[in-house]
This record gives sequence, C-alpha cells and structure tokens, in this order.
Amino acid sequence: MLACTRWNWQAVVIATGIFGSGTGVVGQTVEFTDTTLENGLRVIIAEDHVAPVISIAVNYDVGSRNERRGLTGFA
Repeated sequence: MLACTRWNWQAVVIATGIFGSGTGVVGQTVEFTDTTLENGLRVIIAEDHVAPVISIAVNYDVGSRNERRGLTGFA
C-alpha cells in the first residue's frame, strides 16, 4: 500500500513538472468590441479565428446586492 501511494505522488510531481512548465504567448493582445443593446444588455465580443470553436459566457449584474429600493426582481 505504501509503495503504491509513493508511486502516485511521484506520478503527480512528474506530471505537474511536464504540463505545468509551459509558457504562454508573451505580449499577445486581445481585440474586442464592447456594445450595449437597446435593452441595456452589455455585449463584449472577442474573436479569435485560430480554431473553429465558439465559447459563450453570460454574466448578469443582478441579485440582492445590486437591487435598488423600489426596483427589485430580475424577471
């Protein structure tokens, strides 16, 4: 049991060294457009045509922290 655990830790350390040592692209800038729709929704688009992939993230600035007296609810 002890030898198996020791081997697992060695594998984790080696994998971390191999996969965690990569460097990112230095000085890369991200071009984006920032638009506000008529309903007040803010849309930020960052295009990258390197790979045929799409990713969408939706964030809403709502909740009890953002509500004003007399103007409550999200729906």
